[in-house]
Amino acid sequence: MRAPRWLLILALPVWAAMAAACGYAAVLNHRLTRELISHRWREPTVIVSAAHGPEARVAILYGIDWRVTQPVTLDALPPYVPNAFMAAEDVRFRQHMGVDPIGIVRAGVRDVMARRIVQGGSTIDQQIVKPRFLSQARTWRRKIPEVLLALLLDAQLSKDEILEIYLNEVYFGHSAGKPVLGIDEAAQLYFGKDASRLRLDEAAELAGMIRAPNRDTPQKRPDVIRARRDFVLGVMRSRSWITDAQYTEARSHGVAFVNGSIPVAPYPFYLRALRAEIVSAVGLRTVLEGGLTIVSEMDPAAQRAAERVARLAPRQLQLRYDWIAAEARTEPLEVAILSVDPRSGGIRALVGGRDYHLSSFDRAQYMRRQPGSAFKPFAYLPAIASKRATPATLLLDAPLSVDVSDHETWSPHNYDEQYRGRVTVREAPKTSACGASPTPPGSSVSTRSSPTSRHCRSG
Repeated sequence: MRAPRWLLILALPVWAAMAAACGYAAVLNHRLTRELISHRWREPTVIVSAAHGPEARVAILYGIDWRVTQPVTLDALPPYVPNAFMAAEDVRFRQHMGVDPIGIVRAGVRDVMARRIVQGGSTIDQQIVKPRFLSQARTWRRKIPEVLLALLLDAQLSKDEILEIYLNEVYFGHSAGKPVLGIDEAAQLYFGKDASRLRLDEAAELAGMIRAPNRDTPQKRPDVIRARRDFVLGVMRSRSWITDAQYTEARSHGVAFVNGSIPVAPYPFYLRALRAEIVSAVGLRTVLEGGLTIVSEMDPAAQRAAERVARLAPRQLQLRYDWIAAEARTEPLEVAILSVDPRSGGIRALVGGRDYHLSSFDRAQYMRRQPGSAFKPFAYLPAIASKRATPATLLLDAPLSVDVSDHETWSPHNYDEQYRGRVTVREAPKTSACGASPTPPGSSVSTRSSPTSRHCRSG
C-alpha cells in the first residue's frame, strides 16, 4: 500500500532535519576526537631553532596558548584533589552520562522563575566542551550542541580521563593580566607548590574559587573562600570521600595563601609572533591539537641579547641625555628590536617592548611611527650602490637648514647637540650624525643621494 502523497510531503522536512542533525553531530564528533579523544592535548609543541646548522631545542610548550606548565596526571594527585572539584562542581559526575538530568531540572526551574538563564546546571563534561567548541553566550540555542558534545565525550572517554582534562584546563581567573589555567598553575600561584603536594584544605579552597575566580580571590574575599572551602569539605564528608578526622583537621587550618608565580615561557614576544604565523599557515585547530614540531629561524643567543638590551638601553639613554629623561617622565621610553638574516630573511630576534609582562603590545610589528635614524642605511645605500660614494667618502657634519616651504624650515640636530665636522660615510651612521651632508667642491655624492633625512631629531 502506497503512502499518501501529503504524508511524503510532510516527511521530507523531517528527513532533511534529521540528516542535518546527523551531519552536525558527525562534525562535532570529528572535532572532539581530534582535540580530546585522541589525547593529543597532552603532547607538547616543540620549538626548535635552525639558525646555526643542526636543529637546537628552544622551548617545550603545552596547551592552547603555549604554556610551559606540563599537564598533570590523575595518578600523580592525592585522591582528595579531584574529589574536591567534583564536590564543588559536579557531585554526581561518576554517575551521570555527561549530562546531569537532576541538575538540569533544578537549573530549569530557577531559570523559569527568573524568566532568564541564571543557572546553567553544567557538568564537568559540559564545562570542558563549552570553552573549546562553543561561545560563552548563556542561551538555550548554545545548550543543545553543548549537551550533544558532553554526551559524546562521556561515551568515548573514561571518567578519570575526563577529570584529568578538566583539572588541566579549569579556569582560575587572571593574574598579572594572564589567565590561570589548570590545577598545577593555581597551586603554584596561590600556594607555591606543585598540585601533587596540596593539602586537603588547600584543594578545597581552590575548588571553591572556580565558581567566581576573579571575584572570590584570597586577597578580595578571604571570608567567602573559607565558607566555600568548608562547604566543599562538608560535601566530601557526606559522600564518604574523606573521614571525620580529615574533615576536622582540614577545617582547623586558616585561609593562608602565598604570592607565588606561574612559570612563563621564554622569549614571549618572539613566540607569540611565531604562534600567530603558524596559526595563519596551518589553522587554529591544528595548533590547538598540539603535538607539533616547529622549526624557527630564531637565534636564541641573539634573542637573549636583544631582550637584555631592551631592558637596559632605555635607562642608559635617560642617564646620558637630560632631554630624554625629561620626556620619559610623562611618556616612558619603549623599545622595539628586529634582527633579520639578510641571506634568508629569517627573523633571528624579535623584541616588542621593554617588559612583556608589563606591556605585551608588540611594537616591532604593530606600532606605526617614523623610523628615525634606522632609515639612514636606506639613504646611504643609493650613493654606495651607484659607486658615487665609498665608506671612505668625506661628509660634513655641521648645522643644516632646509627650506621645506615658505613658512617651514627643517633643521636636524644630533642627539648630543655636537657636530663633528668632516666624517666618513662609515662613521656618519655609527655616530648618528644627522647633519652629515656632502662635502663642498669635489664631493662625489649628489644632494639627491645625501645621507641626511627628515627622520632625525628636529629643532
